[in-house]
Amino acid sequence: MIKNVLRISMLALIFSSSLVFAGNYEVHDINTAPQTSLYQARKIHTIDIPQEVISKVNSSDFKGINDADEVLICFDVDKKREFVIWSKSNPLLLVYKCHYTIAKLTNNGTVLGVFEGETLPSGVLSPQKPSIWTKEKGLQKLDIDNQLHNAINTSAYGGVFPTRLIDDNALGQIIGSYTTKDGRSRAFIFENGKAKDFDIDNDVYACGYQVMNIYVKQINNRGSILGVLDYGHKHPLKNTWIKEGTLNFFWDGHILLIDLDVPFEERYKLHIEGMNNNDEILSCMLDWSSSGEFNPKTYIWRPNEGRSLLLEGYRPYSYCYSTHRAFNDHGQMLVCDAFNRTLLFDNGVFIEIEDLIKSSNIQTPQELSLNNNGAIAGRGSLWGESHVFILRPDKKSDA
Repeated sequence: MIKNVLRISMLALIFSSSLVFAGNYEVHDINTAPQTSLYQARKIHTIDIPQEVISKVNSSDFKGINDADEVLICFDVDKKREFVIWSKSNPLLLVYKCHYTIAKLTNNGTVLGVFEGETLPSGVLSPQKPSIWTKEKGLQKLDIDNQLHNAINTSAYGGVFPTRLIDDNALGQIIGSYTTKDGRSRAFIFENGKAKDFDIDNDVYACGYQVMNIYVKQINNRGSILGVLDYGHKHPLKNTWIKEGTLNFFWDGHILLIDLDVPFEERYKLHIEGMNNNDEILSCMLDWSSSGEFNPKTYIWRPNEGRSLLLEGYRPYSYCYSTHRAFNDHGQMLVCDAFNRTLLFDNGVFIEIEDLIKSSNIQTPQELSLNNNGAIAGRGSLWGESHVFILRPDKKSDA
């Protein structure tokens, strides 16, 4: 009998002068591991592979994992893309078939997207509309443009400037972006069936900057929002804007400009990677030593505290894959070292991802994302094909 899930249990008995034991993992801590002591570790790691997808197509793409360990996967069938949610309990839950979409899986199992419309009699596709998919109601198109008085009519432009859904939270709030009639990018909050403009202009102006564009990135379960804004001024003779610079912001009812604790001449090195539900923001400063060696620094930023150095010589994994989650609410994060190895940094120790999958057939793991259960999902090479996998720490004790 062929099981729906291939479960690969990796039991490793490893001896190494640099091996230390931590939590549910075998850990290589290249900074603090004793060089004279011999450590022995025996732990089980489980990789789940969606066999239903592998048996159907030669390649699949990873689009995200939520805190229910559900994974959004897409693949091509008959010149169309299929988006499915896969989990151990409910494999291959079909979300949508389309030619093109932008989709994100949220923690409550909702899929946010920009889905194409139907094919018109002329043979062209109707404009893309922001939509959500839920297990209870299926696909629902949201009438957001008409609720934002300054939003451009996307239908009049053939959907070239679609309104997009970016993120949601446990409070039922959805954030997104739209284009104004004068060509600027703005943001909105959609809640209880209503969309309202995310208006932070006066707060930012009080800090000495005039808002030109707003790009929201995340909203957490506290309702805090992480984003980026362009500031500038209007042309004195034309109805156009002149951009002067860019700032990262945090909003929890009040605006905080994250960049302001970084010297102006250093701000171009700052990259904001993401936010968790504790209002902690992961950031990276891309720097070089006096000898010319690349020396990135990873920081945690907190409201009213500013940033504190967490790791030197490592950069967050999301610097390479910005659409995926690099850290969670429990202090775990995915990072890359100077040798471009991907590591899980787990409260003071480093876990090399390649070590966790080396007993399987998966190679070159990439596009990884981390959830609050410590599960890591991504895409890798499997039997000569590119497919999705989910790596979970075993919660059972095997002492």
